Amino acid sequence: MKIAVIGNGNIGSGLTAVLSKTNHDVAAYGRDDDIAAAVAAAEVIILATPYGAAADLAKRPTSAANW
Repeated sequence: MKIAVIGNGNIGSGLTAVLSKTNHDVAAYGRDDDIAAAVAAAEVIILATPYGAAADLAKRPTSAANW
């Protein structure tokens, strides 16, 4: 399973470390990464950001038409 963890702070990096020990394809993405591409390619998306950052992400233009 392809898992995208959006947010690479304490929670995001912790989740990525634990999930990486499984047989899943796990990748972490930060604010400067192409979040739209990550979401489009993932089967599971974990949003591990502070509330304000989540609102900012929702306002960003996207290149992936069908989230």
